[in-house]
Amino acid sequence: MRWVYMQYCRLRTQVEPLAFQSPTQIIAANSKIGAEDAALLKSTGAKSSPYPTVLPHGILACRNFERRVKFLQTIESLRDYASKHDGSVPASLADLDLPAPNDPFTEKPFEYELKGSTARIHQAAIEGYKSTLYDYELTTLK
Repeated sequence: MRWVYMQYCRLRTQVEPLAFQSPTQIIAANSKIGAEDAALLKSTGAKSSPYPTVLPHGILACRNFERRVKFLQTIESLRDYASKHDGSVPASLADLDLPAPNDPFTEKPFEYELKGSTARIHQAAIEGYKSTLYDYELTTLK
């Protein structure tokens, strides 16, 4: 019973606060929690832990969904700009008519580059976190 209570206390002090932290903080904390859990299992000889190690992954999955939504909002801002400016694309995301949200993982604008009549927007890779990275190119007629 004490083992379960210890794990409950660990959950309350280590995992619950992750819901209010940035994705990079969650990734760092998740690595630490995983290492602690592995050491605990090794020292006790237990085959599994009652500690729910998937919770930080669930929080990150929600944040990754938010990242995709904001990426799509940025694409729609680009398309809106092109429709209002005779098919041309902006030199930077700061020039958009509709505000483009920041990438929630980096807290910076999504990576954007303009080459001729092609605008490319993509998500930056995050160290310690594997997920699908999206890349979008918008080619205009001009």
